[in-house]
Amino acid sequence: MRIPVISNIALLSEKVRAALAALPSSAIENLRIEVVPVSTSALTGPDAVDAATLELLRDAQVILGDPKHVLPALPYALNVKWVQSTFAGVEAVLTQPRRDFTLTRAGGIMGLHMAQYVLGWVISKERKFHLAPLHQANHEFRSHDMRYRHYQDVTVGILGLGDIGSSIASL
Repeated sequence: MRIPVISNIALLSEKVRAALAALPSSAIENLRIEVVPVSTSALTGPDAVDAATLELLRDAQVILGDPKHVLPALPYALNVKWVQSTFAGVEAVLTQPRRDFTLTRAGGIMGLHMAQYVLGWVISKERKFHLAPLHQANHEFRSHDMRYRHYQDVTVGILGLGDIGSSIASL
């Protein structure tokens, strides 16, 4: 079974291969799984989809990928039975009319990553990091523009207490 991986997540195909290799042989002994990366630009670029990619997608029963990159592959994936999204949000795939395959999402795995991202943005905005390059380019030291509130004086509202919201709240 050849599984196309259509994603911008760095080294995803390699990570999937490593995870499969770490499984007990009894779990996958009858499956011959080949993980095949597909360039996201191969499906959305100005050139026609090449013959090898067309064959891979046509024969694929399983596709792993980012929803917005899987979407242009679906018209070619005539035999797909299962699409595994790399993200929790699968809205992009839901916009197309086909309903003849199972669509699953990756939930519960991004909480810590998103919490760190949110914390970084809060600090960046609160400390006005975006102004520093402007002042540096103008050779100005403008400490009054760079004032910020202490973190104990900042209130952050969190909408939702799923995996991501709970992880943000725990910071």
